Amino acid sequence: MLEALRVFYGLREMLTTRDAPMVAGARCRLSNKTIVKEVEFGMCTVTCGIGIREVILTSGCPGGESKCIVRVEECRGPVDCGWGRPISESLEHVRLACVHTSPENRFKYIWRLLRPDQQAIILANDSAILEVHRDTHPKAFECETLDNNEIVASIRFTIYTTTGELNANFTGIMGFVNSAHL
Repeated sequence: MLEALRVFYGLREMLTTRDAPMVAGARCRLSNKTIVKEVEFGMCTVTCGIGIREVILTSGCPGGESKCIVRVEECRGPVDCGWGRPISESLEHVRLACVHTSPENRFKYIWRLLRPDQQAIILANDSAILEVHRDTHPKAFECETLDNNEIVASIRFTIYTTTGELNANFTGIMGFVNSAHL
């Protein structure tokens, strides 16, 4: 059992490649023996940005198990996460979140106010969460998440107005409902 644990922990240190193929073979040398280990990489938990995945040993697990988790590692999907949804909203405020994993403070965040046919305005907020006050005109925001000055995720949000569009949509719906009952 002690020998199996040494092989297991030795392999754990050897398998550090972030973008390895889904199944890989690894060789561990223990005394004068060479043991071949098969490794699988689980699915990434995200379709964009930063997530996690399991690294699974499929042979040579301690205690004769057929599969065992070697570790959990970070994985990445495409950078562009498209248009997101607020994490909370009221009639006055909206809270937006950048793409991130724990610990949140390991990343740098750049928030921008997007303007049609104009250069975006970089906002002073550098945290993962942005609270926005609704205005009389819709606004679009973008957040880029950086890890060691490399963009690892980008997400955009549209914030709708306090009165104009919300009331227009409500009136339109009520008009439709009232005309349906005539």
